[in-house]
Amino acid sequence: MKKVYLEAEKRELLGKKVSGLRKNGVIPAIVYGHGMESFPISVPIKSFVKIIGGDVGKNAIIDLKIKNDTLPVLVHDVQRDVLGEDILHIDFFRIRMDEKIKTKVHVELTGESIGVKDEGGILVHNIRELEVECLPDRIPEKFEFDVSLLNIGDSILVSDIEVKEGVKILANQTDSIVHISAPAKEEVVAAPVVEGALPAEGEGLSSQTEAKSTEGATSKEGDKSSTSEKPKK
Repeated sequence: MKKVYLEAEKRELLGKKVSGLRKNGVIPAIVYGHGMESFPISVPIKSFVKIIGGDVGKNAIIDLKIKNDTLPVLVHDVQRDVLGEDILHIDFFRIRMDEKIKTKVHVELTGESIGVKDEGGILVHNIRELEVECLPDRIPEKFEFDVSLLNIGDSILVSDIEVKEGVKILANQTDSIVHISAPAKEEVVAAPVVEGALPAEGEGLSSQTEAKSTEGATSKEGDKSSTSEKPKK
């Protein structure tokens, strides 16, 4: 893990007064950790954004330079506005280079799965961050996986990750990071029978014809029986 430097100043302004700092290109922040008393600082917005947006990423070990002191820290939290654009406040966690810490590492996927491209499969990205435990200088920048050769039914598991010595992944080894699922099959649903609906073409006519034929036959039989009987005198 690369180390970067960030100039900082102890901050006297607190509460609502810190809004003036942001207008001047400075972000309010706080430093805490290792039993030390927390204290407020301020850092230049541009310098901080350059660090977390660069190659080193959010897990960079930052050496905060405050006057004559240098404190190794990690970014613990970044508070943003409602739209998620402007940074409002930063929490820095002080670390010791000889002491293991727990932190989360981003999971990044590259390439296009042949199972998705050629077979219509669906890529399911189950895990986007993995928690690790290690010394600060061994924190991975990210976990990167190429999914190009994954077919339908293939997965990448936590156990497939190769990590440096001294890095422990705090997750179940059988957990699936990414999986290529088969496309859902379309079910043909039969149209429901609606009570009182008109019969299909031809169906009603044949039924009516049969009914009339039966009725006519009955009527003729009745006529024959009535004519065959002679009136009694």
